[in-house]
Amino acid sequence: MVMRGAMSQTAIGLAIGIPAVLLCTRSLASQLFEIKTGTIAVMLVAIFSLAPASLLAGMIPATSAAPTEPALTLRAE
Repeated sequence: MVMRGAMSQTAIGLAIGIPAVLLCTRSLASQLFEIKTGTIAVMLVAIFSLAPASLLAGMIPATSAAPTEPALTLRAE
């Protein structure tokens, strides 16, 4: 459940961020001198470095939440 939440947040962020980057890059390239738009390789490196980082960030709380019994935790609260 924790990993699903972490990966869904990553997917939503990428779905919003990739088009935003493409639009902003084109707009900045038209306004600034000698600025080139980013290549696909740069975007792929960013995506493939974000995915393992978010996987690791979700894995840390997931490993601490895995051994707990949900019913006991709910009764304690």
